[in-house]
Amino acid sequence: MIALPPPGTEEVLLAEAGRPVLVRVALEHGLPGWADERMHLGGTWCYLVADGPGVLVCDTSMQYPGLWCLLPLACPKALVAPLPVVDRITAALDRYFPGQSVTAIALTHWHPDHTEAAPALQAALGGHPPLRIAALDRPARGNGVLAGGADAVFHAAGYRSWTWGPDLRNGEPLGRTGFRVLALPGHTRGNVAFVDAARKLSLGPPARYEPPRYNPLTEQPLRHRDTMIAFYQATYGYRHFASHPARDVLDAWPEQPWEPPTKRGPAGYTAPAP
Repeated sequence: MIALPPPGTEEVLLAEAGRPVLVRVALEHGLPGWADERMHLGGTWCYLVADGPGVLVCDTSMQYPGLWCLLPLACPKALVAPLPVVDRITAALDRYFPGQSVTAIALTHWHPDHTEAAPALQAALGGHPPLRIAALDRPARGNGVLAGGADAVFHAAGYRSWTWGPDLRNGEPLGRTGFRVLALPGHTRGNVAFVDAARKLSLGPPARYEPPRYNPLTEQPLRHRDTMIAFYQATYGYRHFASHPARDVLDAWPEQPWEPPTKRGPAGYTAPAP
């Protein structure tokens, strides 16, 4: 079995001049494994990134646990108590970035274990920080949590209002964090990671080891495979911080699963530039 950090675990990943610059918080989501422990990911990492005088939040996990996301229409809120993920995020903000405003809540892709608590966090922060996600992952593609699109997740979870900021665009600087948005389609159509080429860091990259049969929510399995190979070639030598605690272990074995960028990726595929 994989040793996983307990919910609420906080880690300072990078500090400058004695101040935290990059922090992450382990958030529970209560979802079961789809097939085996490789997909029982131990929750979701929420990243807090210094953004000039403010702080950016990346991914929020979900408030309502268990199998509700498999239901066709809505979350049975009357049957389950919300997980304390918003409290965990706000406590970490107060501890590591006291008095600093949240500039945005950036979401790597629409899946509920990354997005569902975002409107609740936005409300807890006074409704001011905009939610941001890639355009392909924002609008609802139908009714139900798994219909596709963050709007579908929020509607199914019972939220009545939330505020979107500008769509995340490939290559754009992510405020003053030092990170840029990198489009990595495959897991979802609008999946992104955040890459800092100067410090050789990436947040929320695609999983290195994910054969298509292990994750029914991967929308474009073959494209995802090509994307992740090209990404890890292009970012050879970076410190990759995964979206899920279990991925930190699984993706570190072996240490370098892909060849350095001098090797060609899949035929006809151009590696993304970090």
